[in-house]
Formats: sequence, structure tokens, C-alpha cells
Amino acid sequence: MLRVETDLREPVVPLQLTRDHLSVDYGPVTFHSQATTLWLPWSADMYMEMGGHRYHHMHHLTNYLLFEVDTSHKVAKPKNPPPVGSGDSPFYESGGKQLALPPLGAGALMDVAGATGLDLGLVFS
Repeated sequence: MLRVETDLREPVVPLQLTRDHLSVDYGPVTFHSQATTLWLPWSADMYMEMGGHRYHHMHHLTNYLLFEVDTSHKVAKPKNPPPVGSGDSPFYESGGKQLALPPLGAGALMDVAGATGLDLGLVFS
């Protein structure tokens, strides 16, 4: 078995995060259908102290599945042209209507929670 541990180097004052420790145990997992053994996480423990509260999360990982992916797919131009008026901006569907996202530069972070009602942030590169 192999264990990897990480710790917070210094407190993150704006988040009131004073402790963040992660311990992951790895071990051999054998897939008899493919006669393959891989070293995968067996368990993970996270200890965190934030805002004066302590948290401990434990995960035990079992029942791994091994599958193959066909990589013979070829990239080509889309069969259907983009909708009229979409320009260079990406767009997404929300409630049956198409909404355009503003163009963002590399490394920009966009919080779409207000526009979509989703708890989601997007990083563009």
C-alpha cells in the first residue's frame, strides 16, 4: 500500500481556513476481465478546520470498473452551421431559450450562477 498526504502550507485568512489535510491510500486493484492490475485509491480521509468548525470526510473506494474507449473518431467541420446571430460567442440553453455568454479572455472566470440558477463557475483558457 502507498499513502500520499497533503497539508495546507499556511492558513487562508479570507476563507477562515486553518487546516486542510488530505490522506489517500493507494493499492493494487486487479481487473480479471482484462488481466490487468492498476494502483488506484482505496480510501481517502480529509480533515478541515474552517470558521472555527472541524470537518472529517472519509471515502472508501471499491467496485472499480475497467472499460475501453474507441479513439478512432475523426474531427471534422460541423454538419449544421451555428445558429444565426451567435457570432463568435459560445451559447447555452436555459429553459428552452438560447442565451449568449459574453466573450472572455484567457484565464477569465465567469460566475454563471446568477444568469442560470446553477451553482457553477467556468474558467476559459
